[in-house]
Parts: sequence; structure tokens; C-alpha cells
Amino acid sequence: MALKNILVNLLHNATKHTVYGSITIKTSQDKIIIQDTGTGIDPKKSSMIFEPFYCTDESKNREKSGFGLGLSIAKNLAKNNGYNLSLDQTYQKGARFVIKRI
Repeated sequence: MALKNILVNLLHNATKHTVYGSITIKTSQDKIIIQDTGTGIDPKKSSMIFEPFYCTDESKNREKSGFGLGLSIAKNLAKNNGYNLSLDQTYQKGARFVIKRI
């Protein structure tokens, strides 16, 4: 159930930030990769994205940006259920998250 909730959060974020392009899920024996060709994450802000209440979209439009809790919750769910959730900062075409079994 935790893995499902993590995936739902990441896919929800990907759909919000990918107007044109694609969202891809790749799996292997020990990891799941969710990547999109959306707006991406500013490298200067990438270290903060898993912090509670942090939003990369600084607009006041909560419908689009939310409250900044989703990635924090996803990170904690991953940690508490034997996974590591990380942002692949080398990916330049949008955002890529990796869920890896610990």
C-alpha cells in the first residue's frame, strides 16, 4: 500500500507539471523510475523538495502547487517501508525520481 501511495504522488506531480511530452515508468528488479518531460526542478531548489511545506511553484495557486506535503510524505513512506526515494539530479529533460529497495 505504501508503494502505491508513493507512485500515486509522483505520478500526480508529473501530470501537473507535464503539459506536453511524456511520463514514463521503468522497472527493474530493485528499482522503479518515474520520469517526465515536464518543467523539471530547478537544481538550486532540488535539495529542498522533500522538506514539508516546500513548494517549487511559488505562486499562490494551491490548486496547481498544493501545500508542499506530497513529496515529504512520499519520502517518509519510502523510508519507513524499506525504500529510498530520490531525485535524479543528472536528468535534464524534466524530472526523474527513483524508488529503490534498500
